Amino acid sequence: MPTLLEEIERARKEKEAGIVSKVPVKRKNNHLFLPDGSLKKIVECFELPFTGNKIKCPFHDDHEPSLLINDNNTFKCFGCNKSGNAWTFTKDFLKTDNDDIVRSQIEGFLGITIEQSKEKEEMPQHKNCVITKDRVYQTIKSKIGFKFCYLEKTKKAGANDELKLCDDVICDGITYKPQFGEEVNKNMVLLPTEPLVLPPIKELLAMIQGFIHKYCDVDVDFETVCSYYVLMTWVYDRLAQLNYLSFLGDTGTGKTRSKLAIGTLCYTPILVNGGSSAAAVYRLLDKWGGTLLMDEADMKASDESQDMIKLLNCGMEINNPIAKCDKNDPNKIDFFNPYSPKIISRRFPFEDKALESRCLTFITQETRRDDVPITLSRQFYNEAQVLRNYLLTFRLVYYFDINDTQEDIFGKDFQVEPRIKQVNTSLAIVLRLFPELFEGFKVFLMKKQQELIQERSDSKEGLLVQAYCNFVSDGKKLITAKDLSDKMNEFAENEVGDRYCFTARGLSKTLKALGFHSKRRREGCVVGRFLGVDEQKLRVLRSRYFVTNSCDDVTVVTVCTNTAKNSNNSSFDSKGSVFGDNVPVSHSTVTNVTNVTNLVELLPEIITQLKTIFGKVCFASIENYCKIDTSISTGKLEAAIQNAKSKGLIFEPKPDQFEVLK
Repeated sequence: MPTLLEEIERARKEKEAGIVSKVPVKRKNNHLFLPDGSLKKIVECFELPFTGNKIKCPFHDDHEPSLLINDNNTFKCFGCNKSGNAWTFTKDFLKTDNDDIVRSQIEGFLGITIEQSKEKEEMPQHKNCVITKDRVYQTIKSKIGFKFCYLEKTKKAGANDELKLCDDVICDGITYKPQFGEEVNKNMVLLPTEPLVLPPIKELLAMIQGFIHKYCDVDVDFETVCSYYVLMTWVYDRLAQLNYLSFLGDTGTGKTRSKLAIGTLCYTPILVNGGSSAAAVYRLLDKWGGTLLMDEADMKASDESQDMIKLLNCGMEINNPIAKCDKNDPNKIDFFNPYSPKIISRRFPFEDKALESRCLTFITQETRRDDVPITLSRQFYNEAQVLRNYLLTFRLVYYFDINDTQEDIFGKDFQVEPRIKQVNTSLAIVLRLFPELFEGFKVFLMKKQQELIQERSDSKEGLLVQAYCNFVSDGKKLITAKDLSDKMNEFAENEVGDRYCFTARGLSKTLKALGFHSKRRREGCVVGRFLGVDEQKLRVLRSRYFVTNSCDDVTVVTVCTNTAKNSNNSSFDSKGSVFGDNVPVSHSTVTNVTNVTNLVELLPEIITQLKTIFGKVCFASIENYCKIDTSISTGKLEAAIQNAKSKGLIFEPKPDQFEVLK
């Protein structure tokens, strides 16, 4: 009985003689049951010269033969480490994902017919998104049903890339079809309907920010950050870590409206509420891999709440699946991928401090704006649909331009706390593609760090560090816990009345946590336990808790004394926003400030000028204004503002918003 190789040779000779006779060969996924030596025949048909059993690798720039062809129809390149079998070699050599092209090429070379093994034939898989080497196939719900949308890149000079639709995709021998489900028809999962031509990125962000401003009431800076967050969600699967967006407030303050206004623009929004079970949320998120919008996410002590907390804790990093046993079959383990962006509305902070620190949280308040719609009409969802269609094109165009990295993308000169960098790295990686936006985002982070330090300074730890540094600056060397508690009570009484009552015994745990050490010593006739801390540690504590140096040092600051106007060069120079602080200032009159006293007297004039530019004046605006020609330390500026407030020159009607007292 002739062997399969002999049958193939006979078929080839008959083909040359004009007789069509092919040998059937079984195929299981990407594996062909071919006789030994078949891959070498395929390589010869591609006219690749052999050197022994090696050829120059066609998959990289190879100067010496480094790709080994084995007799068992496998190959291995010792230059680029590429390996595979006859099917994968042909597919990669032809640079195609079309299995029909690969099949016809091998059949023509070897004179065989390839038949899919029927007993192992797999059903098509449904996915929301399929990623190949150079394409993104994204599910949309068009007028004619669920389709894959992708970007066809043209190689012709001057030709534009085309947005196309298809019914299925074959990748690595597996057929994928668009994801679908009743949740889409019930508007629990929102999909794009068609790709739209992508406008310039600034115009797109302006449209997003305008939509957010129209339907909810958040401050201008947070509107800008939210527009960046929306952009990030459409390429989140290119990132290794994520942060969450959170709205915290009481009933009737607009936290649910804010979540909807921003969340409906994100990538594949999945809307769940307090009535959804944890199991349903797990399966929906694993099925669609979209942005989870959680309403009233107040986790009470229950098994359901614990499951949701695990989902939030595990969903920040890629490759961190949750394993659960099937209730009906304990031997079967189900794996769920929790990694996705999440937007959360809640009434109380999370008890888990680590989870809380990974959220970009906005405290909502009852709006006083008359232009915010009381209810959401069909127009809201139609406008959101149009923006999602634009953002779909953004995903298809920029997906492969997003590159995650372990390097500090902010740069070593950008002095903010590592935690702030870590939480905001996902946004920064996306904005790095657009340098102007990236620089504005860095200004925003610097402002947020100052706010965080100011909050810490009012805490127990902040008052303790300030008290210790106050004694050090006065030259006191022997400092006891009693000295610190008395000074802290003095600070607290000046700032917040009788809110605090500190004792020496009550400071022991706090001192230990901050790194202070105590030692029993004798100084003259005095014997006691005195406190100390390393110099390097003290410098860290100063920067962390906003401890300022003495304000008696002489500092020169150039201050402009005429009104400047906003040029509106960028659509993002919004009123009152730190992102639009690149305002040209005329220097017709310049005043040199040689000490803090002069700066205190000039603050009303500075705030008046800034109010004409931005409308609202915050600490970051004043600080940037004072750094136009020279610099002044943050500590001295803070001291000057406090002095001006105590003299009644300026006041603070809202936190971090300054007005001149007339």
